[in-house]
Formats: sequence, structure tokens, C-alpha cells
Amino acid sequence: MGFMGEWPPFVIYGIVGGIMGAIAAFTGGLFRSPKLRSVLVIAAVVASPQITKSFVLPPIQIAHAVDVANKDLPKQLDEVTRLDAASYSDGTFTYHYTLSDKVPADADVSVIKSESIGGICNAWRTSFVNREIAAVEYRYMLHGNFKSFLVIPLDC
Repeated sequence: MGFMGEWPPFVIYGIVGGIMGAIAAFTGGLFRSPKLRSVLVIAAVVASPQITKSFVLPPIQIAHAVDVANKDLPKQLDEVTRLDAASYSDGTFTYHYTLSDKVPADADVSVIKSESIGGICNAWRTSFVNREIAAVEYRYMLHGNFKSFLVIPLDC
């Protein structure tokens, strides 16, 4: 679905409007009432922009963001940090990192959160405000174990 993120929005709105209109026409046809069919088609086409905006575009945009984020990964960010992948599930956008063995196994990744929270919030503020994302997780593989921290809108 991420590939649809490159389509102009009017194309997606048009497809949804067409599908909804066709479903309404079919449904109205089942009742063999031209008036009912016309009313249903008009109602479906009128409702389609809001349905597209609220329910269709957000998952397309998230899938596209994940595809773009993963395009050049894995990527060594510095001497000890490699960004392996990005993913999205159940409202949480997750960055998957691997830290080198130079980092002590007992390292506290919450320090990264406290040092980076300003930039993280600036990057995700719009997605938080628009309720497109419920949280962002930064997940680190360190000496075979996962450590992570979560950023939620209240952190910002």
C-alpha cells in the first residue's frame, strides 16, 4: 500500500469516490428503485472525501513513510549505532537499531531519550497532533537483548 503514497491525492479521492458510488448504485439497484439508487449514489459520493481523509489516506501515508524510511537501510549512523529498519504497527512507529559491542551491556537507553526528546518531538509533533501516530518507539539491540524507549504525545 505504500506505493500509493506517491500518487496525487486527487487520484485516491477519485478512486474512493468511484468505489463508494458504485457500491451505492449496486445497493440501490437491489431494491429496484431508481430514486433510492440516485440518493444512495449522491450520499456516497458526498461522504467519500471525509472517508478518504479519515480512513483511507492515513494508512497509505504511514505505509509510504515506512517504505521511504527503509529505502537505504541498514545504515551505519555513527561508530556504535546502526539503523536497521523502521516499522509501524498498532499506532506505533518503531525504529530498530543495533548498538555495537563497544557499548556496555548495562547502558541505559533512557539517556538517549532525555537528550533527544526536543528533536523527536519536533519531528513527530504534527503526526501526534493529527492523531496519525500514537507513539514512537526507539528499539535497540544491545548484546543480544532489546532495550527501548517510547515517546508519546504527553512527552512533548
